[in-house]
Amino acid sequence: MAQRQGAAIDRDEIIRRRFDTQAASVRGPGAIKRLLRSFLDMSAAAQAGDQARLAEAGNRTVREVWHWEEDAKRRAITSTATERELEHYRTLKEEKEAAVQAVRATVATRKRELEEAQAWRQRQEEYEAKRKKIVAVPGRASTIKKIQDTHAKIDAIRQRELAVEAAIALRKRQVQLLVAAAADLRRSVEEDDLVVSMDEAALERLRVLEGQRNVRALAGENDAEEGEADGGGEGRTEEARGDAGDAEAGGAGGERSEQQQTRSGQDTRGGSQAGEMEEGEL
Repeated sequence: MAQRQGAAIDRDEIIRRRFDTQAASVRGPGAIKRLLRSFLDMSAAAQAGDQARLAEAGNRTVREVWHWEEDAKRRAITSTATERELEHYRTLKEEKEAAVQAVRATVATRKRELEEAQAWRQRQEEYEAKRKKIVAVPGRASTIKKIQDTHAKIDAIRQRELAVEAAIALRKRQVQLLVAAAADLRRSVEEDDLVVSMDEAALERLRVLEGQRNVRALAGENDAEEGEADGGGEGRTEEARGDAGDAEAGGAGGERSEQQQTRSGQDTRGGSQAGEMEEGEL
């Protein structure tokens, strides 16, 4: 803006100088020089007494004076017009500057309004987002109902858990009882097998002893014919052997009765455990 103003002033100054000197529109010497030259010619003609030359120089001087006056008037008119134009331009400049200031003030005002509108819009968007979040959140009554339903489900799950734990404990006890009963049954079967094997061994021994007794009886009958003394001693020996065989048979029978009693006790214990299992299942 300052550069433009400086350029306008320089241009006006150049125009003013051209009007003053007429360097742009007049060729040759200026009006003052021509007037001075005509006045000098008129003075020289007056001193020389040359009337024709004096009249010509006087007419030329008058004409130059008239031209000079016309130029002065024209310059005055041009200067006045230029001043009026400058004043007009000054007025326009002031008006434009005032308009520019008003526009700047308006721009600043609009800028503030725009910033305020942007801030207001941002706040509205934030409020709208928060409102949507608040609307998305369920109400207090529904939340309380959901919490109560959740607590009820948790209680039901806990009750089911307790029932399952009790059932698992019962099954564990039943399995333990079954394992114990199976172990007792296995032991009883093993003992029965042992008793059976022992009975078979005792019978085999009895058969052997019976055979030996028969053999000895036959041998005793043969020896009885040879002598009564010898026969009496062998009879006592055979009686002693018979008593020993009876004692062994009695011992085997006692062992057999004890094993039968043990097996009956195990059967009774297995029956009681099975009864307990049935009661637990009930």
